[in-house]
Amino acid sequence: MLVFASILAANPKIEFIQNFENTDNKEVGEFAREISSQIRDLRDLYILEVLYEYWENDAWIYEAKDIYTYDDDAYPIEILTLAWVDEDWQNTMRMVMTNNAEGYVVEMLWQMWEPSSEIWLDAALILYTYDVNWNMTEMLIQMWFGTEWMNSSRYTMTYNTDNNPTYVLIEEWDFVGGTGWLNDSQEFYSYDGLFLEEILEESWENESEWIWSIKYTYTEAGNSFPATKLRQNWNLQAWINDRYSQYTYDGDWNEIEDFEQNWQNDNWINFQTHYSTYEDGNIIERLTMDWEGGREWINGSRDTMTYGTLDAKDNTISLKNESILSNYPNPFSASTTISYFTAENTEDAEILIYNLKGQKIRTLDSINPAKATESLSHITWDGKDKNGFPVANGTYFYKLKSEKYIITKKMTLLR
Repeated sequence: MLVFASILAANPKIEFIQNFENTDNKEVGEFAREISSQIRDLRDLYILEVLYEYWENDAWIYEAKDIYTYDDDAYPIEILTLAWVDEDWQNTMRMVMTNNAEGYVVEMLWQMWEPSSEIWLDAALILYTYDVNWNMTEMLIQMWFGTEWMNSSRYTMTYNTDNNPTYVLIEEWDFVGGTGWLNDSQEFYSYDGLFLEEILEESWENESEWIWSIKYTYTEAGNSFPATKLRQNWNLQAWINDRYSQYTYDGDWNEIEDFEQNWQNDNWINFQTHYSTYEDGNIIERLTMDWEGGREWINGSRDTMTYGTLDAKDNTISLKNESILSNYPNPFSASTTISYFTAENTEDAEILIYNLKGQKIRTLDSINPAKATESLSHITWDGKDKNGFPVANGTYFYKLKSEKYIITKKMTLLR
């Protein structure tokens, strides 16, 4: 079965990782909430990889990628983030999940890679609690302080009878006074039926009172999906416009465009547009374009999602830093060359071709990377199935499979 992919803008994510030690606890919490929500959406679906790129000098440049690993029950147990550094993929961060019998994450361990010692260092531990309807009621964040875990932040959530959130309380641990949990902020959610109309955020100020801080107001496009979102900030006297978003959907209510503007000098100024592309209801690409100098739209970043199926032997999907799998050209019209390199000896491997339904349509000749140490092995696919018939235009997956490596990439055939 094809999978739903997490959508995290590349640039903010890399900045978050690079500055993790100096990141505000609330930022960590919001990131953890988003990741947990996405993981719950993956219970019956499988994502293999999310590739993050940015646009520079008229070309797409690798920035990072997420690699997903699953247990025998097909529940995600690890998200490994690699950064593209010096023409190679390098470990950066990983999230290791522990799931309950229903597939919900109950514990998420965040670790950062220490390149000098080549070990994973504990950074944060997130513990999740649920109600009888599997709504998350508490998220406790603990940080690693050299020798022990210490409380850092706590999110407490309540829900209505439709299992939609109505209230979130965010607290920070008092490290200095040692008095326990201190108020930080709170969020109130308002609905018209099932449609979310407003989110009101308040901050705890002067250790004595709640002050309005941010308000999100939504209008409905239909089917409980938003048509617009207005963000406003409170300046202690009035609500001031900040950002305005307009959403466009296809016939299946998949969001295909998110157009954003910022409020400047009493006018709405173009900021970013996000375009999402789908296949069989699954998002395969999210393109972000930036408004450049008040003149034109230019490419900003691109997230590409790779999907696949899991069988008994493929529940653990990993990508080694020292391995490379690619094809050129992509897209292609007649044939494409698949290249594979590894810096360490390994046994014979094979390249498998799958269609979007996860059906294997071709097994290419076995290759022996051990005989190609420090060099590339090349295999050409002529766009034909195992019976020698040309396959239809569209997206296909090619998988490098051996006892040590299971790596999957995407390619597109356009005749």
